Amino acid sequence: NPNRAWDERFVGAEVSLLNRFQLSSSTDAYLNALVFLPGKAAAAFVNDVDRAATETLYGGALGMRTRF
Repeated sequence: NPNRAWDERFVGAEVSLLNRFQLSSSTDAYLNALVFLPGKAAAAFVNDVDRAATETLYGGALGMRTRF
């Protein structure tokens, strides 16, 4: 139905990269990066303030884990 998403079909795409680096037998570090490219079809339903907004979202995390 073209009226449901303002005649748009692209919902969006998300790309995530997760890398783990072994530092020792009990310790490792990780790096996570992500990018979300929202489409106009999803914006019509998800955004409450501006239903036409399609700004790219990005983020990342860096951490360390040690096991005892």
